[in-house]
Amino acid sequence: MDKKTININELIPNSENPRFTSVKNEKEAIGMMIEKSGKELLNLAEDIVQRGFNPTKRLIVTPVNKKYLALEGNRRTVAAKLLSNPNLIQDEKYREKFKTLRDKYPSQVPKEIDVVSFKNPKDAFHWINLEHTGANKGRGVLSWNTEQRLRFLSQHGGKKPSKPVQVFDFADQNGIKRSNVDSTTLDNRLLGNPAVRQLIGIDFPEGLLVLTKSKTEVLRNIKKIFKVMSGKSFKVGDVYKNSMAVEWTKGILDKSISSITTVGHKRDENDRENRSESALSFPLNSRKTSTYSSDLGIEILKHISSNFSRAVAALKPRHDNRGSIEINDEYDVQDLMRIFLNLFFDQVYEEEWTPSYMGKASRVDFLLKPQKIVIEIKMASSNLTDSKLTSQLIVDTHHYNESQDCETLFIFVYDPNKKIKDPARIKADLERKTFTSLKTFCFIES
Repeated sequence: MDKKTININELIPNSENPRFTSVKNEKEAIGMMIEKSGKELLNLAEDIVQRGFNPTKRLIVTPVNKKYLALEGNRRTVAAKLLSNPNLIQDEKYREKFKTLRDKYPSQVPKEIDVVSFKNPKDAFHWINLEHTGANKGRGVLSWNTEQRLRFLSQHGGKKPSKPVQVFDFADQNGIKRSNVDSTTLDNRLLGNPAVRQLIGIDFPEGLLVLTKSKTEVLRNIKKIFKVMSGKSFKVGDVYKNSMAVEWTKGILDKSISSITTVGHKRDENDRENRSESALSFPLNSRKTSTYSSDLGIEILKHISSNFSRAVAALKPRHDNRGSIEINDEYDVQDLMRIFLNLFFDQVYEEEWTPSYMGKASRVDFLLKPQKIVIEIKMASSNLTDSKLTSQLIVDTHHYNESQDCETLFIFVYDPNKKIKDPARIKADLERKTFTSLKTFCFIES
């Protein structure tokens, strides 16, 4: 490893930048970055000429044919090279924008950059991995959540973020799309109206966003409002006056978002009403489920759990009188739950450990790492009823309270033969925060 300062012209953009699909050469790498994130790249270039490179972060490079290939810091590499030579850009619009920026700050276009060079690229991968792959049990970068970022801005930024910026930020952090939502209309006509804020479940004491309803309900309300405001039929005149904005918001929040229905199962009206709480309040789509919030993950798990018995019953009548798929023990429950989890989540990990009450035997739980949710599965039996079940679950809760990957524990107990005498008491005992600081949800399905 060698720290040094090199000329910008010695830098080579990485054609295998993990942010994008691999390309053949430097020209294609620049073209891809302009195509995918030209606006962001221009903003970065503007910050560089105005303030210079971040002095706390050197580029990570490796020597290649008397030049240096960027292993970490490709955006800075490309931004600096395009400031030096905008003609490298094929796209005429961005080529002219970079020329304008260069001509505006001719003396501040960087000619050199500080780097740390690794002869063997593999020696750098550990540090690059920690920079970009999350907390890594405390070894990596611990990203601030919305509240922490807003607190920092209020302490050091001089001016608090506007109400729309805070709401947009909150929505972005929880995977809610907000394309074409006008911030001015949102601010002046809705967020500036105390009655509308109360309906949504938010407020801004001392200028900072706080929730006055549950996070799940607030996200659902924001999603409904953003969906309508993004549509072509929305008009500012609909919310122009305070009274109109209140009535409009009430009407929007009274509407339901599409919920998941199970194919092949026809429900009557009573069944639909009884299971209304288990229906998901959002439509599944193609976006990566790693962006789902913890609250949304819990909502999905409740939906799966409340329909588990119905799914088991659906396994019994099989084509041509084939043998039924039986759920006889905890391992069978785990196998079926594994299938359901992989339908809804794209990052399901198995956590194997050996509790004290199991002797030498081990158990397997499931981890939704992006949401930091652990799913523990139990099956009630003659040998595992109320008191013994509660004792084991308390041991498990203490175990996961020590894990940096777990902030929420979701316990699913399958009790098809109704061995548990007082499920409400078990649920209440486990969900109290007496034992640990974990958020705990217990779902007993019979």
